[in-house]
Amino acid sequence: MERDGRRVTIRDVAREAGVSIATVSNWLNGRTVGISPATAQLVAATAKELGYRPSSLARGLRGSATRVLGLIVPSVANPSMPEIVRGAEDRAREAGYSLFLSNIDRHWEKALEFTLVMLDHGVGGVGYVFSVNRPDHPAPEAARAAGARVAFLLPFDVANVTPEAVTLDNEGAMRQVARHLWNLGHRRVAFAMTSLGTANGPHRLAGLRAAWEERGGSLDDEMVYVHEIPSGYLTEEGEIEAGRRAAMVLLSRRDPPTAIVAVNDMLAVGVLRGARELSLQVPQDVSVVGFDDLAVSRIAQPTLTTLSLPRNQLGRELVDLLIGETPTSIRKAEVPALVTRESTGPAPAVAEPIRITAKRRP
Repeated sequence: MERDGRRVTIRDVAREAGVSIATVSNWLNGRTVGISPATAQLVAATAKELGYRPSSLARGLRGSATRVLGLIVPSVANPSMPEIVRGAEDRAREAGYSLFLSNIDRHWEKALEFTLVMLDHGVGGVGYVFSVNRPDHPAPEAARAAGARVAFLLPFDVANVTPEAVTLDNEGAMRQVARHLWNLGHRRVAFAMTSLGTANGPHRLAGLRAAWEERGGSLDDEMVYVHEIPSGYLTEEGEIEAGRRAAMVLLSRRDPPTAIVAVNDMLAVGVLRGARELSLQVPQDVSVVGFDDLAVSRIAQPTLTTLSLPRNQLGRELVDLLIGETPTSIRKAEVPALVTRESTGPAPAVAEPIRITAKRRP
């Protein structure tokens, strides 16, 4: 049966019955443990009233091992995605699997819709890239309830990942950045990020702050720029603009930083643009560090010091989790490697003459 011109889904049944998608999925698959007779009767009546019919394809595949995996990515326009997807595709093909790719265009609510479509086509596992392991998101719950494996790549909340995830050692990465900048003489460092709900920003900020404090420095709150995103949606062009604004704010302070660390390369490119608009030279006046080692970091002017992300490897490891080739526990990929280029240099010695003059005053 169709509803409003479309096929009725278990999401419709769950909404009308006032229960979770997992409850409906469990009832449909005969897993009634934990479902009260009253709830089971309500779900059955609602499904009948709406005319819900399970997908014949999914029903036919449910009793057999499917060789199809689902991969949900935040944005195909994200420059990190091609290598991640290629790594996942290569590993899936090596293991005899096909890959079903969906792009949610950074609208996280679409993850449930695409998860249900994938389940309707009988996928045996769903991998979520950069997203949706938050406790309030129903997509992974729906996949698990249907008996599919679930895995995450660089998820929002590492502490609450269940059951499996591929993560980065953001703290280890920031220790490299801190050591590099400190050895160049920098003592006033700033951090630029967006309010987009991922774990990378807060984790990288915490890692940089801890590493800086270990060396006797401090990363004050006024040196942290967070670009607010009211809608939770941000394009790659928007990230560059966020970096530009970060530079305009941070470098216009009375006591500006001598180095700015951006949460990713796109923001770092924006920081370079903002510095130019302020007639500042990089790295003579301010050093800039990114994260990801995208192609843009190698063609930026100046070329960008950044942390190299093993994107192909990350995609492969995500598939390994989905096909059960790795232990079912939270795992960390190798620490990203710092790549030094033209955007970092010795800290400008602008404050020393002022201090010397002050000391000579009577």
